[in-house]
Amino acid sequence: AVEHRAIERRAPRVRHAGVAARRFLELVRAATPMPRMTNTYMLSGDKSREEILASLKRGVYATNFGGGQVDITSGKFVFSASEAFWVENGRIQYPVHEVTIAGNLKDMYQKIVDAGSDVDVRGGIRTGSILIEEMTIAGD
Repeated sequence: AVEHRAIERRAPRVRHAGVAARRFLELVRAATPMPRMTNTYMLSGDKSREEILASLKRGVYATNFGGGQVDITSGKFVFSASEAFWVENGRIQYPVHEVTIAGNLKDMYQKIVDAGSDVDVRGGIRTGSILIEEMTIAGD
């Protein structure tokens, strides 16, 4: 959005076509603007977060995400979970650290098993808890 406002000042008839951002804007002012995903909406399901968690036999429950990136041409992504827990038989067992989640967006969307009714609103992100059948993860 910052990039677009700068262009508008120079050419007021420019039509807004999306959002671009510079990577590491604070550090590298000369970085090339690139498309960025800013709005994520997912239809909610009818189960609570607790019900979805109870249905998880074994896996990682990530509650907060940090840095990451998405290759917009291939759909490949990698994100760090800044807060995550190991789950067995629907119960949180212990925290896991330095968890990295990687995959392909199309594959991930096709493996969504359930979506929760606990819609979280953070800026342009509006989604409930989701249960994904299988993903590539790494961590301690």
